[in-house]
Amino acid sequence: MDSLTQFALGAVVGEVVLGRKLGWKGALLGGIAGTIPDLDVLLNNFYDPISRMKIHRGFSHSIFFAIIFGPLFGWISFKISQKVSFGKWTLMWFLGFLTHTLLDCCTTYGTQLFNPISDRLIAFDNIFVVDPLYTIPLLGGVVVALFYKKDSKKRRRANYIGIAISSMYMLWTFIALNHATKQFEKSLTKQNIEYSDLQVSPTVMNSFLWEGIAQTEKDAYFGTYSVFDNRKVVEFQKEARNTNLIKPYFNSKAVQTGLWFSTGYYIVREIGDKLYFYTTKFGPMKLDGQLKFYFPLIISPDEYGDSRFFFKEEAPEGEEMKKGLSQMWERIWGI
Repeated sequence: MDSLTQFALGAVVGEVVLGRKLGWKGALLGGIAGTIPDLDVLLNNFYDPISRMKIHRGFSHSIFFAIIFGPLFGWISFKISQKVSFGKWTLMWFLGFLTHTLLDCCTTYGTQLFNPISDRLIAFDNIFVVDPLYTIPLLGGVVVALFYKKDSKKRRRANYIGIAISSMYMLWTFIALNHATKQFEKSLTKQNIEYSDLQVSPTVMNSFLWEGIAQTEKDAYFGTYSVFDNRKVVEFQKEARNTNLIKPYFNSKAVQTGLWFSTGYYIVREIGDKLYFYTTKFGPMKLDGQLKFYFPLIISPDEYGDSRFFFKEEAPEGEEMKKGLSQMWERIWGI
């Protein structure tokens, strides 16, 4: 998830484990622990844009990183300050790293939980990468806690209330995901749409409006469902996947990386003399009935029969973003 949420979650962990001994320093160190896994972005300058996709949320986000570096950071911390036992130092760093990883697994981006044994992307698809309804209780609880003395019961209570509220919201996202998935399945069956794969994930910064992507080898079907919907059937928009277009480039590093990152959810469009490979697992933006996707892998053949591969870092902005968010806001309320 976003850096603020990861810092807040780490701070909560630090307060629970070290708060009584170190006061505000425990929360600060916990926040640092919750941020460290994302420092893998500092490696981006050493890799090309295609290779970078496998670096972020790689080993630093695996359970093995927490197992190895939790005790290592714990030992270093214990050498610096023996106010806290080696066991508690280790527990704080371990939980700071591990909770970061598990929280990222809840998003659609995908996390290499078992790297280096496997580069498989684990994604539960239950929460958007930025969700204030999860972050605010976490942050609020630990901030309020810091206003009390480190041995105060009110301090611990404030922190635990924040944990409880954020955890209940996280549980709600799983319940909403399960409910939305059933609605998509029912609608697909009613409309006699045959599909081999179905992914359901939340839309931007909420857990009330969900995107469903059903697909076969040839086609993909995109629809939205709101928990406030009065519609009996989800409306789907069909798009040709054009998977055959990338077969000549299938063994290239770029396409293999794109396929890995997409976890099988992608479409290909031919625009001019170029191919645009779009990862669709994040869903499209719908503008005036047209589905628009972003951040394509572009395959550009040249006159000599060779090809260049590059990512185009495009994203909605300005009026386009404003219009898309406005449409999304209306759909949240079932419009």
